[in-house]
Amino acid sequence: RQMPIRYYGHGDYAEGAHRLAIETGLTGYDAMFLALALDRGVGLFTADEALRKAAGDKGIPLPA
Repeated sequence: RQMPIRYYGHGDYAEGAHRLAIETGLTGYDAMFLALALDRGVGLFTADEALRKAAGDKGIPLPA
């Protein structure tokens, strides 16, 4: 089974990612993934503990 992969440009998420980076202490790079997951209403696959915590705090599903 293949996972569908789509490209989303960063421009639409830059402001939200900046806000999230300040709020959570994440890097801008990690905050961009968090902003995208929040906007798209999808889960987030990551092994990064800080990103997992921030995602969990925002109610984003974190598959095991």
